[in-house]
Amino acid sequence: MPYSGLYPIALATSDFNNDGKLDVVFFSQANNSLFMLPGNGNGTFRALIRSRLSYTSISLERISVGDFNLDNKLDIAFTDSYATSMSVLFGSGNGTFGNLRRFSTGSASYPQGIAIGYINHDNYSDIVIADRMYDKLTIYLGNRNGNFSAQQVLSTGKETAPYSISVIDVNDDNHSDIIVINYYDRNIGIFLGYGNGTFDEQKTFFTGGGIYPCYMTLGDLNNDSKQDIVFSTTGKTIGIMYGYGNGSFHEKIKYKAESIETISPVIIKDFNNDGHLDIIYGQIGPYGVGLLVGDGNENFHVQTIFSTTFQGEVTEIIVGDFNTDGYQDIIAADSASGSMNLLLNAGVCNTTQNSIETSTSIH
Repeated sequence: MPYSGLYPIALATSDFNNDGKLDVVFFSQANNSLFMLPGNGNGTFRALIRSRLSYTSISLERISVGDFNLDNKLDIAFTDSYATSMSVLFGSGNGTFGNLRRFSTGSASYPQGIAIGYINHDNYSDIVIADRMYDKLTIYLGNRNGNFSAQQVLSTGKETAPYSISVIDVNDDNHSDIIVINYYDRNIGIFLGYGNGTFDEQKTFFTGGGIYPCYMTLGDLNNDSKQDIVFSTTGKTIGIMYGYGNGSFHEKIKYKAESIETISPVIIKDFNNDGHLDIIYGQIGPYGVGLLVGDGNENFHVQTIFSTTFQGEVTEIIVGDFNTDGYQDIIAADSASGSMNLLLNAGVCNTTQNSIETSTSIH
């Protein structure tokens, strides 16, 4: 059964019960709970494990995974826009979560984007939150017991609506930098870090007129050992900015997709094991997952992976090798049916095939 009635949102994957196999976690707004699907390592999953939240959530947005209290058990951090908070759920190591700690993001705030990184080189995971209402990023520096302090606020500019964020080193100085999608300003902002919790002034790179950038991810797409940016837009396109390795990026390149759902994130992985990164994104018409197969030379071939079980928008995507065959698989959440669909990778992603059909639901 496709978990009808749970309506999964905010998916993540990792080994949450320490058995060496990938599991899946997701929030259910219908049940005010976090659910964990224990993986068997062969593309199947065991019964759901439920962890109830200690408060009523209205609008969970994004989740990230890390070990915030250094107990070798994975925890979860997430934003809740209507509750104006960032929260951490501490894991027990057996697939259950408890001891929720909430951190206010300010009255009337709208926290959305969330990213985890090591901002000040103290080996404790730090969290960065994007606030769309107040056009700012807040850095929460972590300590050994899983507590956080709001150390610094970075302005993205008036009426910019920061949306999606990443923490990664983009100028090769071994310090974490912050990259942010500024939705209303239609640009990508770069805050270069000094390694001590402070950052340089924001540099911005325009993503194009008439459309708005939504989600992004980073990776080395052209094999030059420099980080590149991939972003989705409201204009049914995928944008790519190639990095110089100094915190600056080339002029954008756009790929017109057959259809794209802008509330779906973009993910970079090597899906055909050719040593070159590929790009996936959620799409509608047909419902499914779009794939840009890369050749490492800044060329991409558009391919569609679709499932007969999809009934509506693909709102969430996660990637992992769920059957341990060496290929990256996809789990996509379908908003209309409230289901999750496992798309097993048969290794046929290439630059000649235009579509792949699969219809495996998670039971």
